[in-house]
Amino acid sequence: MRKLKRVLALTLVLALVLSVSACSLISKDEDKDAAQVVATVNGVDILKSEVYSSLKADGFNTYGDAEYYFAEENADAYKEAAASTLDSLISAEIANQKAKELGLDTFTDDELTEMEANAKSYYDYYSSQIESSILESNLQYGTTMTDEEVAEQVATMMTNYFGLDDPSVEGMLALLKDYQIQTNIQNYLTADITVDPQSVQDYYDTQLDSQTSLYESEPDLLDTLISSGTIAVYNTKPIHYVRDLLLQAELENSDLYNMALSAYDSATTDELKEVAKAILDPVYEALLPEAEALRTRALNGEDFDALIAEQIAAGNGDSGMDSYPDGYAVTEDGGQFMPEFETAAMALTNVGDISEPVKTIYGYHVLKLVSITPVGPLAFDDVKADIESSLLSTAQSSAIDDAYAQWEEEADIQRFDNALNN
Repeated sequence: MRKLKRVLALTLVLALVLSVSACSLISKDEDKDAAQVVATVNGVDILKSEVYSSLKADGFNTYGDAEYYFAEENADAYKEAAASTLDSLISAEIANQKAKELGLDTFTDDELTEMEANAKSYYDYYSSQIESSILESNLQYGTTMTDEEVAEQVATMMTNYFGLDDPSVEGMLALLKDYQIQTNIQNYLTADITVDPQSVQDYYDTQLDSQTSLYESEPDLLDTLISSGTIAVYNTKPIHYVRDLLLQAELENSDLYNMALSAYDSATTDELKEVAKAILDPVYEALLPEAEALRTRALNGEDFDALIAEQIAAGNGDSGMDSYPDGYAVTEDGGQFMPEFETAAMALTNVGDISEPVKTIYGYHVLKLVSITPVGPLAFDDVKADIESSLLSTAQSSAIDDAYAQWEEEADIQRFDNALNN
């Protein structure tokens, strides 16, 4: 799973291309050291090199230094991380053996074609980004590298970032195949898992009693629990759902917009944010008549969603509205939207109300109140899907954990921790 995230996360810490570590714990005879067997699973060897590859990737992605765990001052961290990594490799090997036994390690021609295309796409993208960063660094610092040295650095970075033993398209393909096998196993283990409708109702009833009592005694604690992931069945603040008709400042004057946005993002006080917005005064002046005209059209009965669609089709507007057909959920001091946006949304009191033009760093907004969810219990039907999803995810995770635990108990596993830590 950790490797999949590396594949899908399209952000590299490219500024760390030239990072190097100091003294290393890795043996001077690295080939001999890396070839040591640190565990066997049903007679299949796991080599120290596999642990090293994973630790280098973790060190690079977590600390910006592939050699982090091998520095002498991090010896304790190495032991802990190495043991945990070996646990993961053992589990992965058990799963791979089980996949082969169950016929889950084979792919159709279409699946292979897709994986091969993805592997090449990922490899080309990341390697080109790394190469560009290296060349930019050379230009900035006045250094030079041969084509061979650049290629070697690219390979090192690919190895460190993804934990690849083979920093090539083939290595990336192997990574994707490994992930697909793990996915096949999990799909196999969870295929027949369903959620009993009564358990959904029971969860709702239990949580409603608990959250109602907690709201009455410690509302701040309930807010904390909900923000940490507990499914809310009791609403602690009024929620105003609004649709947003936007005129973008960026399209009116991109230079002023970029200047203002940069100043706004770096502002540390409300006063400084207002100063940043003032940079856009000429833009606001130009946009206001159009914003007022759109509001007038809405007040005269034109369909608000049609006006939003008209703006988006013209390359303007708020394209996020397509993903929120019921409107943005806004609460007082919710912090999810610009303060002016929140204030205007919460000031709308009757469904169908349309706001005056609202000025934010993004331009002018005209808001329409779609619905209000008041403080109090949320209707079962409104949260049913979320509860089902949560219970299903929990049941699936439990089934996977139980199966892996059973497979591990049945496997012949031998660990050689002395080899791992010497």
